[in-house]
Amino acid sequence: MFVLVYKTNPDAGGIDAFPATDLANFGKNGGRIVDVMRQGGVVDPGFQFYDPDPTTGVRRPVVDAAGVLRHLRELSPVTHVTPDDPPTILIHGSADPAAPIQQSRSFFDQLTAAKVPARLVVRDGMGHAWPGWEADSALVADWFDVYLRH
Repeated sequence: MFVLVYKTNPDAGGIDAFPATDLANFGKNGGRIVDVMRQGGVVDPGFQFYDPDPTTGVRRPVVDAAGVLRHLRELSPVTHVTPDDPPTILIHGSADPAAPIQQSRSFFDQLTAAKVPARLVVRDGMGHAWPGWEADSALVADWFDVYLRH
């Protein structure tokens, strides 16, 4: 999935690849990582979070589902969409096993709800990368032409 964003400078654009846009709701059906925790399943160590103890400042692991969910929301671009976000193009393979298509769809929905110009291009049957993905650079170039040309 490629996401065209650059929020810090409205006169510039950039291409970034987000492996996920909504970490709190991740998976084929928007499953939640905290649900895996509640079932006693294994959570990816990349999702181990820490909060500082308010008195000592010592980092303590976050082990409760509510705390993990709070961190996931803080890290998820989908929870930070605002009307001043830049025009955004998402290009995503529908069979992406690393970042499910639901991620781009929910991000796109949030962008359009905030009235941010957005486009979602879905490559049917394609995975995380696909043969000829480089040809999509023309879509990105056209996007730049429309929104960044003065």
